[in-house]
Amino acid sequence: MVYVIDTNIILRILTRDDPEQSRRAIDLFRRAAEGELSLFVSDVCMAEIAWTLESYYRLPRSEIAAKLMALLNTDGVTFTGRDVLTDTVLRYSKHNVDFADAYHAALAAEKNSDIYTYDRDYDRFTDINRMEP
Repeated sequence: MVYVIDTNIILRILTRDDPEQSRRAIDLFRRAAEGELSLFVSDVCMAEIAWTLESYYRLPRSEIAAKLMALLNTDGVTFTGRDVLTDTVLRYSKHNVDFADAYHAALAAEKNSDIYTYDRDYDRFTDINRMEP
């Protein structure tokens, strides 16, 4: 069976700020890694993790990217689009853009598409073309 994971479960593992909840969350992911169950992390959850680690925990972008990349490579965990999320994390770590902009740039690149936006942050990506309506 596949179980959807909420952001707070993953944050307990990444921050260890509540020892009991962290222990239980780690055990859940261990069970997934051993094949006992499968966990699903949504794209929105990934964005929430990035936002919370950046805004509340004040972690540097490089550390956030490393944590997200580790999650993407965790056995027993599935995603809507692992390749797009991996590209998102790389864009987020290399460019001074928020996670959502990095995600939309990764989607545009995957679809070999231009992107309509007024946000000039997209000009930082050389592999997509920003267009205004």
